[in-house]
This record gives sequence, C-alpha cells and structure tokens, in this order.
Amino acid sequence: ITLKQSASIQLDKILEEMKRDPLSRWKIESHTDNVGSIEANNKTSLRRAEAIQNYFLSRGISKIRLEAIGFGSKFPIADNKTEQGRNKNKRVVIKRIN
Repeated sequence: ITLKQSASIQLDKILEEMKRDPLSRWKIESHTDNVGSIEANNKTSLRRAEAIQNYFLSRGISKIRLEAIGFGSKFPIADNKTEQGRNKNKRVVIKRIN
C-alpha cells in the first residue's frame, strides 16, 4: 500500500506529537467498506494499518509504541448502500492510548 502525499502531511502532524512525548503509545485502526469478502477486507485494512505503522517506524518511532489493527468492515460509521457512505467507512483512526 502506498500512502498519498496528503496522508503524509497528516501523519507528520501526529509524528510531531509522538516525538514530543516519547512515552506515548498509539493505536492505528483501519476500516473498509463492505464491498468484497470479509477476509479480503480484513487483509486490506490490516495492510493499510501496517503501512501507516511502517511510516512511523521509518521515522524513528519504536514499534513497542504502536499497535496496528485491521477491522475490515466490522464497524461502519455510515451506510454502505451509497458511495458516499462507503467512502466514509474506508478510514484510518489513529488514537493515543496513554
């Protein structure tokens, strides 16, 4: 998975916060829409979360501080019956967990 330039800008803002507090820990949660099989969506979401984790690792953040999780289509935030809803469901959430 290749990250878009716009994603790098957002990730760099989070990276700055990670560097300000070297004891902080973070959870990277990736989600998909419901198009495709459950297995394929789970794999896609995990690969996406791991791509972001690798972004942070390549910039000096320790792996012990990061947790990458792929939820697939398990937790939609919008209706998967519309393109707009499916686009909202394809998302990554990065949370500070301490």
